[in-house]
Amino acid sequence: MCVLAIWLECTEDAGEIIFVPSGWYHQFHNLEDTISINHNWFNAYNLSWVVN
Repeated sequence: MCVLAIWLECTEDAGEIIFVPSGWYHQFHNLEDTISINHNWFNAYNLSWVVN
């Protein structure tokens, strides 16, 4: 783990979304029963990561 990492914490309300930029490590903790819909994007910036 990187000691220089900056931790962000938020509470997401119903109907809201969270966008996580390419290359950002992330973790979610659900406080209630939840449905999660994810989509992983790749583009010129992170294509080499996807291929590897």
